[in-house]
Amino acid sequence: MKKKILIIITFLAGTLMFNSCLKDKLNSDWTSSLAGKMYAEIPNNGKQSNTITPDPTDQDIKFLVNIATDALPTSDITMTLAIDPAALSAYNAANLAAYLVANNNDSTGFIRFKIYPTMTIVNPSVVIKAGTRNNYVHVTLKSANLLNLSTSWMVPISITAVTGGVTITANKKTVLIATPIANKWEGKYKMVTGSTFSDLSFPAYTINFPANFALETAGPYTVNVKDLSAGLPTQYAREFNAAGTGSYYGTWCPVFQIDPVTNKVTSVVNYYINPANGRTGLIDPAGVNTYNPVTKTFDVSYFVLQPVPAIRLKFHDILTWSSPL
Repeated sequence: MKKKILIIITFLAGTLMFNSCLKDKLNSDWTSSLAGKMYAEIPNNGKQSNTITPDPTDQDIKFLVNIATDALPTSDITMTLAIDPAALSAYNAANLAAYLVANNNDSTGFIRFKIYPTMTIVNPSVVIKAGTRNNYVHVTLKSANLLNLSTSWMVPISITAVTGGVTITANKKTVLIATPIANKWEGKYKMVTGSTFSDLSFPAYTINFPANFALETAGPYTVNVKDLSAGLPTQYAREFNAAGTGSYYGTWCPVFQIDPVTNKVTSVVNYYINPANGRTGLIDPAGVNTYNPVTKTFDVSYFVLQPVPAIRLKFHDILTWSSPL
């Protein structure tokens, strides 16, 4: 009996991976009690992730639905799916409870997902053709450029109905697809040889080298250049060597604007708007000022004006991609 139960559990938890590959000979994974029965499921159920770009154009994501059975269906089966806000609420509640236990009842830092506001299930009634077990459900995500980049968005979809006497598998009927937003330049970068820096007010100051940066999506064609140096009170600052002592420029963090067609960096501005010290960014027109998509390298020269229009700082950053954020 134990062996029989193990076989059933193995099927429900993992065998359907083979179904998604359209393997037909599954008799060894079925017991007599399951023979002839059919179950509708989302094989890759639960929380998934699909990065999208902050573009105004529609973007498509998809996931597989499956009929788990020991023999191929002999007639078409229609599976109905719908956006499921209740499933997302349940997910948030369950994860908050676990987070509070793990963090001494402190909810600081907990990530609560919100439902993606402008999405459409392209084929909410998806047909599994006779002689097959699978099909894809397509979802269109609209207007990602209008979304708040600091919000964690999610697409929750559940199977709600199915024809042909097929049973909906209760614990595999829902998929929750997180949709982090990132443009194509986002990632971790390292500063490489050739980078330079000078402070015209304090010539003894030198560049902090080597250094690592996180270029995070700020918009469809912009990235914040965050300094990952240890000890900074905020990564939206820039560290340097003050004659042997580590220091940093506060309220200064460059933001690169990139032309998506030419890969030219067209401007460098300050992450901080109207800071008290007046630091303002200005691209150096004599610089290379481009992104090389082959080597994934930025080569950008720019100034910091303080006060405007006086140039105080000169930067030549050569940053090469090292890993995803």
